[in-house]
Amino acid sequence: MRSNASRTGALKLPARSGAVGIYTMSPPPGADDLGIVEVQARGDNSAVETLLPEFARRVAELGGNAAWIEQVSARFQIVSYMARGIGYTCGPRDACLGASATYPYPREIMVVSMRGHALRAPNQPDVPGKAASAPFEENP
Repeated sequence: MRSNASRTGALKLPARSGAVGIYTMSPPPGADDLGIVEVQARGDNSAVETLLPEFARRVAELGGNAAWIEQVSARFQIVSYMARGIGYTCGPRDACLGASATYPYPREIMVVSMRGHALRAPNQPDVPGKAASAPFEENP
């Protein structure tokens, strides 16, 4: 998993230890934009359930009490892994000789990205708790 959080606004807040509200349809009214957050995972870790806690943690690092998830996307990528195998060559009298070889093994994996904004919302309740365990809330 990879993640990135970049401050874009003039407002600089210390890291937050409380919960982070999650918004998906639009940002909360009157919220100040603190920065852009992006989280990406590949392969077996590429699930929204895996990305969401990391997204909330990165928002809290920027001092945000709310997160607006602007985009979630998935794509497939072909990657090559080097694999070791043994090939056998059989002679005229069925005498087989084993030889070890390394060859590329292509595999298709899914890459999921989540992108959005860290916000400071004026009406977000200040609930103590871990930012990574933020509840999922839809906008009213």
